[in-house]
Amino acid sequence: MSESIKKIISLINKTGDNCVVLDEAGNPAYVIMPISRYESLISGPKDIFTKQEKSLIKANNDQKPVVEEDNYFFEPID
Repeated sequence: MSESIKKIISLINKTGDNCVVLDEAGNPAYVIMPISRYESLISGPKDIFTKQEKSLIKANNDQKPVVEEDNYFFEPID
């Protein structure tokens, strides 16, 4: 492995960042990242909501939708 690649990998390990590798035309071609981060990306989404947040989301989604006609209130004309 070349010294420049070793240096880049060392920096990635220290900072936790990713590295974008460009092709000859200057276009992004590859990304270098820790294998653990890559595995978490391909393993799918994680459950990020707590039980309380899930119950609030469900309660919000279960509410009766507002019909457009319900937005208008008729007022008496004097």
